[in-house]
Amino acid sequence: MSDARWSDIEADTTAAVHHFSLAIRIYREVGMHDDTIDGYTRRMAFMHAMHAGHTSLEKVLLRILEIQGEEAPSGRQWHADLIHRAARGTADRPAILSPDLEHAADRTRKFRHFAAHAYDTFDPDDADPAVRAAEKVAAGFASAIATYRQVIDP
Repeated sequence: MSDARWSDIEADTTAAVHHFSLAIRIYREVGMHDDTIDGYTRRMAFMHAMHAGHTSLEKVLLRILEIQGEEAPSGRQWHADLIHRAARGTADRPAILSPDLEHAADRTRKFRHFAAHAYDTFDPDDADPAVRAAEKVAAGFASAIATYRQVIDP
């Protein structure tokens, strides 16, 4: 597909992987629990990087649906619906995300919601599942998008 919007999708895909990769690195740094300015900075940077990673992932999925002529999900649950719809094929398109990536993306979505609304109660010990999900997304998202593009435009 020669649609120029693919360059935007590629940029957002790169951004998602970049943000998730850096979030993982920040999470693994010593001092996340420290009650110091450095500890606070690490916690906030981690949550923001996770937030940015998932937001970029959503932008990719929304842009793909637009290229395919498919309406974006709407309503209160549109963020979750977007991920689940991307994992389902339709008569007009194959699935964009594998079940494993769907599960990981849903986990990062839930963490993004937490990071946006409950940052005052963040405990780094509770973030392990989101970090494992970010690892899966960082490792497989770009390949999934490239494969999807190849399938719809060989």
